[in-house]
Amino acid sequence: MKSILLVLLSSVALNFTGNCDVIGSTQTVKVKVNDVAILPCFSTSNMTNAIVKWKQEQSNKKYVHFYRSGDDNVDDQDENFRGRTSLSRKEMSGGNVSLKLTNVTELDAGNYTCDARVETSPETVQHRKCNVTLIVEPEKDPAVDRKQVRVPGTTQKRDHGTTVGICVIIFIIVILAIILLAAVFFIWRKCKNTILGLLSQLLPSSSSSDSDTNCTRKKQKRRRRNRQRNNKKKNLDTSLHMGSTSDTST
Repeated sequence: MKSILLVLLSSVALNFTGNCDVIGSTQTVKVKVNDVAILPCFSTSNMTNAIVKWKQEQSNKKYVHFYRSGDDNVDDQDENFRGRTSLSRKEMSGGNVSLKLTNVTELDAGNYTCDARVETSPETVQHRKCNVTLIVEPEKDPAVDRKQVRVPGTTQKRDHGTTVGICVIIFIIVILAIILLAAVFFIWRKCKNTILGLLSQLLPSSSSSDSDTNCTRKKQKRRRRNRQRNNKKKNLDTSLHMGSTSDTST
């Protein structure tokens, strides 16, 4: 609605004064580093033969882009913008004098002003002035972005995958331990005698001492038994002798 009122006011000024001076409202354009920025500016007249001056408030006296007599003038252009600015020649006939800025850098951020003038008749000059603020987002470190930006659910998936991996490793270790124990038991059953023979050969002193100890114990037991038997016989003979003596005396 505001733009329509501006157009009506410009047409009224053109009819009564022969001079049109329309100032556009300040607009904001937001881009990222290395992107393409379009700084908008439009007029109601054919701007093919206009004088278009784009300037940046922070830069020196030179122009960001200077268009005159149907061609670009690079002599008065700021070197920082050289080769990166252009106007759409096809759309200028419809009043479009928007500036295209490629390979945007952080230094390009700031306030821009477009001053477009065209002489429609000896008594009439069409004038269009636009103010545009360019905001450039700084370039971020990809490594930092990867650390900070997380897709929902990825952390849980990673934790779940880690848990599953640990469980699989533990299961494999348990299976290998069972197989190893089964192999040892099978070998022991098959080669028990051979292993014991090897052990007896490797430890002859201990086995012989054990056998000697066993023999000594057996001999001691036999001696005890013999002593007990002899004692019993002596006691029996003594009792018989005493009985016979008592019978004789009577």
